[in-house]
Amino acid sequence: MKPELLIPDMVMVMGVILPTPALGQLGAAKRAAQRVAESGSQRKLPDESGSVPRQYQGNRPAPAAPVGVAAAAPAAVKAADLDKQAADKKAAVDRVVALTKERAEKGRSAAQFDLGMRYLSGDGVPSNPKLGREWIEKSAKQGETDAVKKLKELDAVAAAEAASVAGAKPVKPKP
Repeated sequence: MKPELLIPDMVMVMGVILPTPALGQLGAAKRAAQRVAESGSQRKLPDESGSVPRQYQGNRPAPAAPVGVAAAAPAAVKAADLDKQAADKKAAVDRVVALTKERAEKGRSAAQFDLGMRYLSGDGVPSNPKLGREWIEKSAKQGETDAVKKLKELDAVAAAEAASVAGAKPVKPKP
């Protein structure tokens, strides 16, 4: 990639407009800009193994812990972080379920279907197949295509279970 001459005393390198010395002179900045433009990158990125070339590794000391604060063990910090993440996730799911219930009660078919699926799977609410089916039926009555498909699927599963129970022969215990 060659630098483009835009206006006198200005040059664009890799999308950046830079001032240049008088035409005909190549200063150190322009030569550096040309090297960057030709190489495509000033630094090498880490390879697949994640290691950074040695010349780009810094020799900075690790930051010191604040005065008066005891250093926590990494395992304890990790467990605390995981507990916080789990609590945050539960709170978020609870908010989503509350909003979905509110919208479903107002008659929104997509929310009714979503709430029904949550009751079927137990996602964020206690598992309740009967209540889940009721919400999906309400959604299907409004023309929600996914709800209609799910009702057909639930009916097929119920029919298959009924057929397997009716067709099953009782097993007699051996004397």
